[in-house]
Amino acid sequence: ARAPDADSRLVPPGPDPEAAMAAGVEVALPAAPALGLLEDWSPPEDCAPGKMPVVGQNECQWLATPCPDSPEGTTAWPADLPEGALRFVSPGGTGDGLTKHTPMGSIQLAVNAVPAGGTVVLSTGRFVENVAIHREVNLQGVCARDTILEADGAIPAVAWDDLGDDDPTTHSWDAEFWADAYVLLLAGPSTSAIADLQVTGDRIGILATQHALEVRGVWIKETKISGFNAYVGSLHAEGLAVTGIRSSHVHAEAGSPYAYGEGIMLEQVPDPVVQRTSSLRRVWIHNTGTDGLQLFGSRDGTPGMLQYSLEDIVSEGAGQDAYGGTGLAIGRGSAQLARLYIRNVRGDAGLRCHGCTLTGAQVVIQDSTAVSGLHVHDGDNADEGASVSLSDVRIQDISPATALRGPLEGDTLKFGF
Repeated sequence: ARAPDADSRLVPPGPDPEAAMAAGVEVALPAAPALGLLEDWSPPEDCAPGKMPVVGQNECQWLATPCPDSPEGTTAWPADLPEGALRFVSPGGTGDGLTKHTPMGSIQLAVNAVPAGGTVVLSTGRFVENVAIHREVNLQGVCARDTILEADGAIPAVAWDDLGDDDPTTHSWDAEFWADAYVLLLAGPSTSAIADLQVTGDRIGILATQHALEVRGVWIKETKISGFNAYVGSLHAEGLAVTGIRSSHVHAEAGSPYAYGEGIMLEQVPDPVVQRTSSLRRVWIHNTGTDGLQLFGSRDGTPGMLQYSLEDIVSEGAGQDAYGGTGLAIGRGSAQLARLYIRNVRGDAGLRCHGCTLTGAQVVIQDSTAVSGLHVHDGDNADEGASVSLSDVRIQDISPATALRGPLEGDTLKFGF
């Protein structure tokens, strides 16, 4: 592949670089990629609870707010309280929630009580409940290690398919299922901010629909079906960790079984008025059942379609179940990357572009048992070709197959390896 210039297009025209060379196409090797912070970097291992790998850092870092060094058994509150109306909640609280000294004991009751635009302030401790937010309400914890929202019960049995048996590995796209399959739900055309807490349990971690959501310092740990699932709205996240997501169900659609288990899945539909953009910065995804990060939308430049900005993303261990997965999958959306690190993927590809528009720099994909390091193919419709322009890319130690797959007819690619 030639280094990108103003007029360059990826050669080869065939399915992989070896086919290009066999066809007599000249393959020039440019200088080594300028990987910046990714040069000779690998994520630190065994981060302590509440910490995560951050691109360029040799030691694990706090997701956002450092956890306090409080004596065991004591209750701590966020050091900096937001402005506006507040309701305070602490496990076992019995008060009205108007002060830290009279906390309520239920997050849901506090969400219902606080005025619109207000914040529910959470102490340290474990809150066992499923919470639904349908308006402009914020959640503020102490830190991702010490403020824990845990699912109250497993995914409801109403979700199982009527297949003539009691196999809990299958389920339908039943609306009743999605309505009660979450630990934290944010629904409706509103705006919320979630900060400094952990979400865990045998349900979808966070489910957001038609919601504009800001996330800071949130750890989604060992949930089922999906860690973070967002539809139609937008997400702006910084300091987000999603780890140990399990594939609880398999859904057979169009004769093709599929296992859930995505770390983060963002999906958009056309909007004739709003041009939506989602951004992810300082994100760590570790050990997911299927894809680490899924982004779906429509082509770049079309009014009302979703665009993504990704910066300092680490995706490790995607595809832990039998169906495999992808470190980052982008379908029919536009994404701009800056510093993406993918490793230990098992399944389809390190990075897959399905009819997407992808630009960016400093990408490392390595140490994976996958069909390809980078897989580019056109979309479902005839006019959905893929366009990929990346510079400073390293793809290495991908087995048993090739570093690159694609392009199909109509796809445009530029690379700088």
